[in-house]
Parts: sequence; structure tokens; C-alpha cells
Amino acid sequence: MDGFEKRLEAVEHRELAVTTPITNEVVELQETVSQLRLQLNERDQESLLGDLDIGHIPEIKGENPVHIVTVLATKLGITLEDRDIVFAERFRAPDLRNSTDNVSGERARRLVVRLARRQLRDDLLREARVRRNITSAYI
Repeated sequence: MDGFEKRLEAVEHRELAVTTPITNEVVELQETVSQLRLQLNERDQESLLGDLDIGHIPEIKGENPVHIVTVLATKLGITLEDRDIVFAERFRAPDLRNSTDNVSGERARRLVVRLARRQLRDDLLREARVRRNITSAYI
């Protein structure tokens, strides 16, 4: 029986020697994953700082959202180039229940724009506040 206990202790000791580094490695990997998730969340939040959400602009079939944003910026007194706009698109699926030939529904979808620099967004917002009575006619 004495030999059996020694062998059992040896096996337990070997198992402990093998599992301890693996457990430490798993803990390190979990910490790394947590740090990477935090970094991704921070980057997502930073990228949202350059976004604009524009509403009440009539939607026309075959429109170019980038062109609409550049024309709107020009009306606000700011010169935007195509390279200043990362993307511009309508948000949500169109409401086809009330659609006519050129305009989809009575309520146009919102226009979401991501600008290359936050300063451009801030400038557009500042000028939009100054010109509150501007309309979307001729855009």
C-alpha cells in the first residue's frame, strides 16, 4: 500500500506541475482579451465622434448621399471635398408602403455621415446652429 500512495502522490504532483502553467496561461489570455475588448470599445467611441445624423432631407430615388452632404455643407458655408467624407448613407430600410415614383414615403430616412475629421463635424454643427432657419429646398 505504501508504494501505491507514493505513486499516487507522484501522479498528483506531475498533474499539478502541468496544470499550473496552463492555468496561468489561460488567465493571461483572458486578461489580454479583456484589454483588447476595451481598446475596441474606445476606438468605436472615438470613431463615432466624427458622425453626423441628418434628418428631414427629402429622399429621391437614385440620389447620391455624398453629393447631398457636400451641397448641404456648401449651403452652410463650409467647403467639403469627397475625401472629407468617409461614408454617407440613408439609415434603415425604405418605407415602401407609402412610396410614389420619386419619393419613398412621407417621412424620409435619416442620412448618416462619417467625416474624416472631428473638426469638420464641429464646424458643420456650429454653422447649422447659426443658420437654424435654413431649409432643404434645392438640395
